Amino acid sequence: MKINLRKIIIGISGLLCFTIIFLFISRWDTKHKTIEIYRNGKYTKAVYKKNITPAKGAVTAICSFIVNNKEYLSKPSLASFPNSSPTIGENYYIIYNSMNPDESICFLNLEVPDSLNNLSGELNKIPIENYQKKVDSLIMATFLGGVNKYFPPYYSREEIERVLRK
Repeated sequence: MKINLRKIIIGISGLLCFTIIFLFISRWDTKHKTIEIYRNGKYTKAVYKKNITPAKGAVTAICSFIVNNKEYLSKPSLASFPNSSPTIGENYYIIYNSMNPDESICFLNLEVPDSLNNLSGELNKIPIENYQKKVDSLIMATFLGGVNKYFPPYYSREEIERVLRK
């Protein structure tokens, strides 16, 4: 049996091109949705309802929140918050896109304190300064940190800071 090196090289090259295109599209979509959530963002509280395991080894939290008397779900990965131990039934801060509440980010590392559990409605900022700083540093890392900075869409530090100051 003779190995056709040319076919192997063409196959590997095609797979590599497909992977690069997929990464660009995936990163662009994630960054675009994230910036829209922050541009049109409102904060409220979400209740951590339960965990699901949609794929082997991946644990996803199910959090619900209310906007305009309608319940929405957020499904953050527990792996996104490695240094936290969220508790089912507790309230956590969430930011959602006020134009499309289906787009949201629940912060399972930012528990709503008992003194603010009566929080209802929407907020422009989290009322705890330290929590807001954590959220702001997360968005900066999303756009300017790691490999994300190499994928479009590209945002300057000034553009992101403008979104954060809104």
